[in-house]
Amino acid sequence: MLDQWAYLNGAEIDFSRPGEPTDNAYIESSNGRLRPECLNASWFLSLADARKRIEDWRCHYNEDRPHTAPGGLTPRAFAKQAVTVTLTRVIGHAEHLVCGPAGDVVAVKQS
Repeated sequence: MLDQWAYLNGAEIDFSRPGEPTDNAYIESSNGRLRPECLNASWFLSLADARKRIEDWRCHYNEDRPHTAPGGLTPRAFAKQAVTVTLTRVIGHAEHLVCGPAGDVVAVKQS
């Protein structure tokens, strides 16, 4: 059925090679954490409950949880640090950043 849909819509199906998780390392890394930390750790009461819990986990994983690659920073802190470094290079200082609730820079106060 998938083959038929792909043929009728001019799509080419390209599967990852078995045993080659490096074909899509970002997904493999995320899935490697999703299953033990969320799916196996939760007893979902309904589809709506599953969607909410998975979304909560996704937001925590993508925004608030420290990651090893950016030096143990949360993605939010890493983004703020990157903006600070960039502004320091561009305007010479970055001590007057005004950050929004999500950690994003919403304004730069002039001194």
